[in-house]
Amino acid sequence: LLAEVQQTLDDRVPELQAICKKFDQGPPVQADLQVRLYGPDVETLQRLGEQVRLKMSEHPDVLLSQASMPPGEAKLKLRADEEATRLAGLSLTDLARTLQSQLDGATGGTVIEQLEELPVRVQLADGPRGSQRTVASLPVAMPAAGETGAEPSWLPLDAVGELELVPEAGRIAHYRGRRCNTIDGYVRTGALALDVTADVMTALEGEDFVLPPGYSIGLGGAVEQDGEATGNLMTYLPVILTVTVATVILSFRSVRMALLLGVVAVMAVGLALLSTFAYGLPVSFNTILGTLGLIGVALNDSIVVLAAIRANPAAAGGDHQAMIDEAMGCGRHVVSTTLTTIGGFLPLLLFSTGDFWPSLSIVLAGGVGGATLLAMLYVPAAYVVLRPRAGDANQSAASEGTTA
Repeated sequence: LLAEVQQTLDDRVPELQAICKKFDQGPPVQADLQVRLYGPDVETLQRLGEQVRLKMSEHPDVLLSQASMPPGEAKLKLRADEEATRLAGLSLTDLARTLQSQLDGATGGTVIEQLEELPVRVQLADGPRGSQRTVASLPVAMPAAGETGAEPSWLPLDAVGELELVPEAGRIAHYRGRRCNTIDGYVRTGALALDVTADVMTALEGEDFVLPPGYSIGLGGAVEQDGEATGNLMTYLPVILTVTVATVILSFRSVRMALLLGVVAVMAVGLALLSTFAYGLPVSFNTILGTLGLIGVALNDSIVVLAAIRANPAAAGGDHQAMIDEAMGCGRHVVSTTLTTIGGFLPLLLFSTGDFWPSLSIVLAGGVGGATLLAMLYVPAAYVVLRPRAGDANQSAASEGTTA
């Protein structure tokens, strides 16, 4: 429906820049695709901005683009003949005041709407103000000569001056104290802004888009928000990893067991990337978020199996059959966790659209199955390799007895 409404608006109102979008999750973004050009000269920034807009418009997923420093708009300028104006009994100030009241309008009162007072502006209709020819024929009142109260005479505007169209310099925009021409691009519904940004930048590089000395380029929009979110996450990641490793070591009182579970966490990351690649989705912040959840599920399953093996003296001593029995005994818990996780995220994966839920649910729904295999197969096999030997066990028991 969104694509149909977008096409209908473009066809019926071609002079309008319309964007039809759905509600998105996450922080507000001014534009999906945003390129910032920094530099001292306004004309150069406008020229570079038009090159960027051209590449944006060539991309099939970009609906429209806007520049914060447009190259300039048409301005109607009156070159008044001072002698003719003086002979008509007018001053330049009177002439400017007359044009102001006719074109922009004059405030003639106010109207109260509920609690708000709105000004009433009176101006000419769109017809007389719609073209240069009609503006040139606008009547200008000359002061009445003779008796007070006599009706003034009128003369057309082009009798006291000449109208011409001249380009007006666009406004000078700034971003964080620097002159900046911001190019905003809006992508169609269903397109990934990160991929579109990468395609546009690649196209610019292919056209030998070179910035003059003293000019720089930056990216905003979805790319900037994704980078900020990932940076905030990475800020706390070292603390999370340190607490996790310390908790595992203190729980099992073994650095080897912590190493075993650390390998499980690394392989869970591989499962997340494999699931994302198999489903054809790009790696984004949501992928990282889902990967952290998958690591938690994988560690939970592995800890359950590992704790069961260490709780059985025969399995802890290396008896293979006892280890198999303990792993199979934990199978009900591990498999039920897997099925409930997959069942919870499968509807989001199959029936939801957009960028948020599919990239998050495929990591958890696809990676949990591999995490179950890690818990049932890898953990017992790795424990056989890393389990404490008899000498290490005796030394550890003696150490614990001395401490006691």
